[in-house]
Amino acid sequence: MRNGSILVAALPLMLIVLANQAAMANTDTTEIAFFTSQYDAGTNPFHVAIGDLDNDTVPDLAVANSRMWECMEEPCESDVSVLLGNGNGTFRTAVNYDVGKTPLWVAIDDLNEDENADLVVSNSDSDTVSVLLGNGDGSFQDAVDYAVTEPHSVTIGDLNGDGRPDLAVANYHHSSKCVFVLLGNGDGTFQPAKGYSDGGGWRSHVVAIGDLNEDEKPDLAVSRLDELAVSVFLGNGDGTFEAGVQYPTGGLSGSVDIGDLNGDDHLDLAVGLSGAPHVVAILAGNGDGTFETAVHYDTGSSAWSAVIGDLDGDGKPDLALTETGTPKLAYLDQGLGVLLGNGDGSFQSPDLYYSSYYYKPRRLALGDLNGDNRQDVVMAYSGYDHPGSGTGIGGITVFRNLGPTTTPPCGPASLVGAETTENPRSLSSLVLLLIPLGAILLMIRKLG
Repeated sequence: MRNGSILVAALPLMLIVLANQAAMANTDTTEIAFFTSQYDAGTNPFHVAIGDLDNDTVPDLAVANSRMWECMEEPCESDVSVLLGNGNGTFRTAVNYDVGKTPLWVAIDDLNEDENADLVVSNSDSDTVSVLLGNGDGSFQDAVDYAVTEPHSVTIGDLNGDGRPDLAVANYHHSSKCVFVLLGNGDGTFQPAKGYSDGGGWRSHVVAIGDLNEDEKPDLAVSRLDELAVSVFLGNGDGTFEAGVQYPTGGLSGSVDIGDLNGDDHLDLAVGLSGAPHVVAILAGNGDGTFETAVHYDTGSSAWSAVIGDLDGDGKPDLALTETGTPKLAYLDQGLGVLLGNGDGSFQSPDLYYSSYYYKPRRLALGDLNGDNRQDVVMAYSGYDHPGSGTGIGGITVFRNLGPTTTPPCGPASLVGAETTENPRSLSSLVLLLIPLGAILLMIRKLG
């Protein structure tokens, strides 16, 4: 009788625990569903850009092929691939155009004002950027090179207010200058590069353009890998810039993107960090070109490339990341990472969408590839033919955005090709639900 009374007394508490765990287990999670497809480009793709290259209003792809694993001992000439789009999110066979050694970045814009898209490619081991003028039909003329010391990334914008495209180039191995500016002449040619310093060392990765102090003059933000910082160069409006000011990010700063992340009409910075800690750094802008202390959000693994977009279509900025894995799991936890934004500058827990098993994600781009008003993701990935082979390969993964989905707790978290992956949060909720059930059964057995 005493044992039975204990069981009766304990039942209300157990029912409360069960109800709470059931509520947790039944909480739906909003995620993005993607359908993936893969395309060959050149050897070891490193960066991809999206634009209309043949004037058919359909997005196409340009891919910088680094050949870095194939040419490790002696850098070799490489190419940029062009994949023309079909308008439905699929692409035609790549056509390659020769550029310099170890191209790491490609950017798209009309550089000579003929209403045709042109390409700019950074050639890290040639100490050049290549300009390929477009013919308007998706084909390109031979590359013309401009000297820049070991460029890593390149971006295009009007930096001096003359209405002509200029180039900003993040430099990887210059002893004193971390970013270079090449002013455009409007005919597809450029003036000699001029460098700017932030007082730090080398290894700049990514440069982004935006009006950071709201004076209607373009400024630059540069991710500084070894400095564990992002540098801000305020523009004078004539194509020149003030000395850079560093803002600590708390990790190896592999990328930077600019956008209003918290809805205060000031531009903020999102910085992808390579290696530990496995976080992305968010630096809120004050509107005067200065920034608040970096706030970190978990990414699950090394996420050295972060791009701002609206992946779930709710009008709040989200982050797309290249998740390059952790040392313990090697290639098993890499692919596309997504952090959905809350609209106040904070972000939800990361979701990971796998790309390719042995190949390392490099850089990504966002764009609507099939006209459904959803932002799709294109990722360049590279690596060995198989671990230890030394033969460089890789390709392009297209993550076609199927829109947000409310995921049942034990249902699929994401659609990736024809496969689905389980939601780890649902599994943990199920475990929490089973614990009190097991305790009740054990007590009943003892009482029996």
